Amino acid sequence: ESDNSSSSSSSAVISMLGFIPTFLHLFPSEIRTTHGVPRGLAAVSERRPVMKILVGIEGSKEELNLTGADWYRLPNATLPRDELDPLTGQVKFGIIGVSSNDGNANEDRDAEDVAAAAVGEASGLSSTLDESTGSVGNTGNRGKRSKSSTASSTTTATTNSTSGKTHRTKFTSGVSWMKVSFPSAKDPSWFDRHGSITTCVVTIEADDDFVRMFDTQPKIYSIIKSGAGDMERLRERVLKDLVDNFPQLDGKILCTQVQGPLRSGLTHDPARFAIKG
Repeated sequence: ESDNSSSSSSSAVISMLGFIPTFLHLFPSEIRTTHGVPRGLAAVSERRPVMKILVGIEGSKEELNLTGADWYRLPNATLPRDELDPLTGQVKFGIIGVSSNDGNANEDRDAEDVAAAAVGEASGLSSTLDESTGSVGNTGNRGKRSKSSTASSTTTATTNSTSGKTHRTKFTSGVSWMKVSFPSAKDPSWFDRHGSITTCVVTIEADDDFVRMFDTQPKIYSIIKSGAGDMERLRERVLKDLVDNFPQLDGKILCTQVQGPLRSGLTHDPARFAIKG
């Protein structure tokens, strides 16, 4: 039924909101009870929700030496160990692998995928879900670039039931998964319409301060209501990381805003693609 009270009936409805919001939040519980759980549902997991930090920057893409290409940091990605001959300048292709410091990377990522909430258990699919979004705005400039190296592991959150130790997922500058894009640099008409201003979107995975994973079937996340202080601390860490990787932005940041957590669909793991039907 639409806003103008007109309604229509159909044998099928197509939802563009994603599987988790559609099945768990839009479907009435009686429909799920009547028709049962879709085959293979118990094998899937929801991907960790993301946070988006929106950044306004002084200067055009030419002035800042930026392109429309997206920049990713993949903590567990393997890197080619190529060597450059200092005499000839020729590149000698090496093997592809992770460094000796990356021994715990895969274990960390596996732990994150199966993380359970440390503060409670969930018995239903949707009864305890509570979604909210947060935002915080600020203006100002960033400090000088710090000398931090990119690590190949990520801080994860899981509860070890045998040892009682709790590891929390926290965004760590220079370490955690991050995507940086400059939407205005992709638009050829941007400068004519908006002048010497550049937009930036930084996407990261949400901390445990903002989301909680429930070990249900399917595994899902609930959104935790957080305070402005948590958002502000996250914003500071992300902007530091942004300037570390794009030092030409130092002193050019005009305004920022944090949006999220935002749901990002199902995890693209082997279990999902092994489901029949």
